[in-house]
Order: sequence, then structure tokens, then C-alpha cells
Amino acid sequence: MKKYVGIWLDHVKSNIISVSQKEELFSVIESHIENHRGEAAIRQSPSSHLLDAALEGKTQEKRKQILHRYYQEIIKNVKSAEKLLIFGPGEAKIELEKEILKCKDFAPHLTVEPADRMSNSQISAKVRKFFRPYL
Repeated sequence: MKKYVGIWLDHVKSNIISVSQKEELFSVIESHIENHRGEAAIRQSPSSHLLDAALEGKTQEKRKQILHRYYQEIIKNVKSAEKLLIFGPGEAKIELEKEILKCKDFAPHLTVEPADRMSNSQISAKVRKFFRPYL
């Protein structure tokens, strides 16, 4: 049976909707990435700039590792899909697409689209509408 999957995602979580002729399944995967938006940089002295740069480098590397594991978890959960619709705000959708294209044993037909924040019912409706011609 052919399986079609829509993924709405950002860097915090992904909503995965699998649709087929017989069923629709909805699941959520969280990245567990820390939110850095609220952090304020406090500099005590000019010599702290070097320390700040080193800490920022470590933080960015940790963030990349977390996102890589997040994208791999998503891929593991959608490997049986024939067609994928990836959508959402920001860069996460492009980053996931790049991870999928690196996979040698997984080559679904991909469509990537921008989208704003959406409710679960809006996400499901968009996925059903997108895949309706194939069902």
C-alpha cells in the first residue's frame, strides 16, 4: 500500500501526518533543543569577549548535533513514505530536506513549501488536500 506523509516542522517540534487510502496517523517528535531567544549576553570586561566567542562556538556545535539527531529521528519515522510534503516556517524544512537527500536508502518524491504556524487540524487538512489526488 502506498504511503504519503506530510511533515510540518520547526526547530522545536515536528507534526507528522501519514495518510493512505485506509487511515490517517498523526504523531509529534520534539527536538529538545534549548530556546536561546531569552538569553541576555552580559559582558563584565573586555577580556570576556574571547570567552564569549568560545562558549558561543560550543553552543552552536551542540545545537547542530541536537538538530541532526532530531532530523534523523524524523527520517526514521517516515522511511516507508513514497511521497513527502515538508512544510513550515524558518529553515528547518530546508535542513530536513538536505538530510533526506543524503540518505542512500531513502528517496521519496519530495515537495517543500513555506507555511506559517498552524493548528493540528490545519496541518491535517493541508496534508489531506495535498495528497487527495493520490488516494
